Amino acid sequence: MLLSCCFVCKKLVNVTKAGVKVPKVKKEEDEEKDKEKTKEEKEKEEEIEKKFLDSVKKVLDTEVEKVVKVDNLCSSPASVASTEYGWSANFERIMKHQALKDTTMHQFMMGKKVFCLNMEHPIMKKVESMDSESEEFKKNIKMIFYCACLSSGFSIEDKLGILVGDVYGMMGNVLGVENLADSTSESINEKSEESKENKQEID
Repeated sequence: MLLSCCFVCKKLVNVTKAGVKVPKVKKEEDEEKDKEKTKEEKEKEEEIEKKFLDSVKKVLDTEVEKVVKVDNLCSSPASVASTEYGWSANFERIMKHQALKDTTMHQFMMGKKVFCLNMEHPIMKKVESMDSESEEFKKNIKMIFYCACLSSGFSIEDKLGILVGDVYGMMGNVLGVENLADSTSESINEKSEESKENKQEID
């Protein structure tokens, strides 16, 4: 079954790979709004959307292969998928624990991720309205990406310190604690670097 690509004349697809399309169910209100939009308005929206996706790719740089808009997400603002020939999250975990692993190949294949964004989600709409050059925008994009990696089954061992620091920083802001984000982020990053160096020595 794993090697089969068709079943009852239906093509099987891997939902963890990028490019999976599902039927989009639109509300009557949304359909009416789409009909009312002119061609120029639609082109303008697509241009703004493309600019936003390019800004996200610029922030993440080599961490992702590309950034795309998807319609198959409902409650999540984003997800991370692998390219057609990239490693899935499960296979990545298997290869990471191989005794005689190829480090160069491992780093190359790990970069073959696709960041899928749900542009209808309130969080993404808020982030889209931010200044793409601001530190807040970059911080939020990275936080969303690392959370999406975890929820999609990918490992972020080397970036875990950054994510934890950002989460504690948000908690500090909510609780009214000042200067918590910087101090927490620095201490966690230092521990993360130390553990990374110790792991390299063991390897």
